[in-house]
Amino acid sequence: MVRPTRGPGVSTSVACLLLGLGLLAGCRGEPEPMRPPGVELAKSSLARVLGAWKAGRRDGGGLIGSSPAVGVVDALQRERPLAEFEIVGALFPMAEARPFAVRLTLDSPREVVTARYVVLGADPIWVFRQEDYDLILHWEHKMTQDEVEGTPPAKEHPGPDTH
Repeated sequence: MVRPTRGPGVSTSVACLLLGLGLLAGCRGEPEPMRPPGVELAKSSLARVLGAWKAGRRDGGGLIGSSPAVGVVDALQRERPLAEFEIVGALFPMAEARPFAVRLTLDSPREVVTARYVVLGADPIWVFRQEDYDLILHWEHKMTQDEVEGTPPAKEHPGPDTH
């Protein structure tokens, strides 16, 4: 029995069609740039973070709640308890984040400071104290005392002239 064969045009057409669909699916252009969250969502996320700090949660870096989850990066939380806070207002938005001015009343010893926080993301939303955000943008972070004590003295690190 002789099988009918398809001409080279049919399989080539199918291959071209599949290749074209694959390219269309994979080439959707540049990803959309990250936009700052809306003012109300950003403000409520910031209030959630500061409320948790005031209630005694002093470990920055974890997620709080869900829908959306809110993460916090604030080295100041580890250092001092928060007695009171007032979100003074939203500042001019950055390209990717929504900044806020906040008046913090710290305890032990009592002190009132004005801080700037930036809120970015969608889910999770991240809340950074401005100083911590700037450090992360430059691939740095504030070292804790444990990290400082665990760092070997500089003389134990080989210098460039020892190679």
